[in-house]
This record gives sequence, structure tokens and C-alpha cells, in this order.
Amino acid sequence: MKFIQVFGIWPTGDFRVTPQPLLLTTLLVGMVAVTAIAGVGVALRARRPRLPLYVGVAILVAVYSVFGNAWLEGKALAISSPAMLLAAGVGCAWLMENRLRVVGLVLGVPIALGVAASLFFGFLGVWPAPPDRMHELAGIGESPLPKPALMLEYSTPGVRWFLRGLDAEGVNEMRWNVIPTLTGEEVRRGAYSDTDDFPLSTLASYRTLVLRTTLASSRPPSDWRLERAGTGYDVWVTDPTAPAIIRHWPLGTYNDPAAPVPCDVVREAVASAGPDGKVAFVERAPIITVDLVAGKLPPGWSADNRIGSVVATSPGQVERVFTVSADGEYRLSIAGSLYGPVTISVDGTVVATQGPSLNWSGYSTPLPPVTLRAGDHRLQVSYQRGFLPGQGESPVEFGPVQLSLQGPEVNVEYLPSGEALSLCDKRLDWIESVR
Repeated sequence: MKFIQVFGIWPTGDFRVTPQPLLLTTLLVGMVAVTAIAGVGVALRARRPRLPLYVGVAILVAVYSVFGNAWLEGKALAISSPAMLLAAGVGCAWLMENRLRVVGLVLGVPIALGVAASLFFGFLGVWPAPPDRMHELAGIGESPLPKPALMLEYSTPGVRWFLRGLDAEGVNEMRWNVIPTLTGEEVRRGAYSDTDDFPLSTLASYRTLVLRTTLASSRPPSDWRLERAGTGYDVWVTDPTAPAIIRHWPLGTYNDPAAPVPCDVVREAVASAGPDGKVAFVERAPIITVDLVAGKLPPGWSADNRIGSVVATSPGQVERVFTVSADGEYRLSIAGSLYGPVTISVDGTVVATQGPSLNWSGYSTPLPPVTLRAGDHRLQVSYQRGFLPGQGESPVEFGPVQLSLQGPEVNVEYLPSGEALSLCDKRLDWIESVR
């Protein structure tokens, strides 16, 4: 943060970024300062104390905020800056009315252009909250769901406002209790987490789970049932009719929730369940991940540090070939934050144009489903800059695109412990011993 931002001209999309060239911004700030002093002087001579008082208080607030944190300082500078511009406007008007019209225009026009540029870049660089997801959270918060609720996504408005009626906590946001993972550590602020990251004892403290709708997320343990499937969020509630879970073995990764279950794990589950118990499991359809980096990239595009993700600084398009092994209706999603319009097409047919759609790392934006036949298909992903709020961000990071015939809403299946060895090497989300 820089104190000169109090003068209201900062032509970037982010107040934390220094505009280039800085000399031009400094010159415009100097014009604001000179004309603001003139404006205050005009008001004092006219015995109209409101403007000088307004400017004086604004300067005091801005100076005081320098000793606080960046959030306090940023808000104080934003609130104070209109006072300087108002005084500068009065100063320019006085010059133009007192036979100094040229001087008033020479000072006033660049100031006006500087303010307009600051507003324009701020307009393009703003991070708009996703309205569809906010509306969905509001509806969930007003539903008669059991309390308390737990949210895995880092969402300040979700936990603190929309779900406040459900006594909600966030694993990495507002919480009253320690919410440990399997390693005993807490989830850091803004980090991705999955239900497989938490022991049964952690989840047992809650009656409702509000989870982002993502293809690659794990299904919650067998004592949870899907209450509401949404476009942005799924709601799970505890199932009192489910058998008691003795032990839970998670499988898979963040990129693919399922994996072949080793026979040793199956034997452990059988032994844990005992001769009268059962083995619960969830079988998942394959996740097809289309790597946007695997191939030629347009100018201004490069590989991101996340698997299959690209960094784009200019408009462009990539085309990739992927293969599905079965006919069916496939659900799609694209990871990353979509600032400018991102168009996804399959075999030449546009599936969706998304953006802006902001996501924390690890999350994705659901896309409309497509019906595909087994075989090879072409995926096109194009990025364009736009002029709507939030579409001026650069660089942008998005990808990969994922497809699957099903998500985490799949039903739990049970086998008597004596028959469970047939599960060896099957592709499972997780396996449990229950009784």
C-alpha cells in the first residue's frame, strides 16, 4: 500500500500492484494535490468549512490507517480518496471561472482521465462473487437441515453468513472447535480438502455436510446420505439407519477419488468386520482427465504447476483428443478460476462458455453433461478477454477438464464379510468394515 493512493488515481486492477510507468501516476497525483489545495483555499475564503473539514478528516483517517494492517489501510485510503478528488474538482472549476480556463483544462482533463482509467482497470480486475453459488448457499441455509453443519470449502460468506442458521463451521475458516485431519493437523487457510482427509470422529461431530459439487471428490462415509444435489453444492446428512462403521479405508487421490483396492486392505476389512459383519464399499466410474498442457500451446500460454493446467496471458485455443470406453452421458468440469470467457467444445459443438467463475485451488466449475459414444473425441478450450467485471485478470490459470459417468453421489454397496474378497483390485472410492 502507498499513501499517495489517497489522491484517488491508481490505474491498475489491483491496489497492491504499482502502476507502470509510476512517473505518470505520480504526475497525475501531483496535479490532484495542487488543485485540491486550491479547492480548499477557495472554500476557506468563501467561509464554507464543509470541504476543508471533509478533506482534513480524510487525511487524518488515512494517516492513522498507515499504522494498521493492509486491510484497514486499503479501506481507509479508498474512503478518503473522494475528498481529495472533490477538492481538486473545486480547484479546477475555480481556475476555469477566473480567466484561467486553459490552466483549469490542462490540470482537470488529465485528472479526469486518470480517474476514468483507475475505474476502468478496477472494473476489469474486480473479483465478483459467483452469484449462482451464493444463491444456492442462501437456499441451503434456509432449509430445515440438522445442525451443526460443516463446510470443507474455504468460504467466508458461506460459513459466516449464508449457513449461519445451521451453526456452520469451516475446516479452514470460522470455527469454534479444532477440526483435525487424519494427520492430526488442521487445514490451512484457503487449502483444498476432501472428506477422505478426516477421521470418522471428526465428521461425527456434525449432522450436515455442505460440499462443493465436484467430479473428483470422494463420497462421504456410508453413514451419510445425499439430501440435496445442486449445481454448485451437494448437501449430505447423517443416516441413522446405516450400519455402524468400525473402520474406514480411503483410496484414490485429489485428482481421482478411486483406485484399485489392494487385497491386503480387503483382508483387513474382512477381519475387522468379523464373521457376522459386512464390508461396505463404493465403486466409482473412471475419471477421464484431459491434460491441456499435453500438446502445442498458443503464444502466451504455458504450463501451470498443477497437473493438466495452463497459464494464459493472451487469447487462444487448445485442442486435445480424449477417449471414453463406454457410451453414456458424461458429466464435465473444468478446474481453475475462469476470469475471461472460456469456451469448452466437444467434437465441434459448444458445451458451455464460462466466466467469470472463481474457485479456490483444487475446485472446479461444473459444465453441462454431454452424450458420447465409446471412442476418441476432440475437446477444444478457448480463452478470450472480456470487458465485464473480473474479465481483465491476467494471467489466468485453468484446467484440466475432467469427465465421468458419475460423481460422488453413487450409492453404497454391502457384502457379507465372507464374500468380500471378491473386491480385490476393484476400483473403489473407499472400503469400510461395518456391523
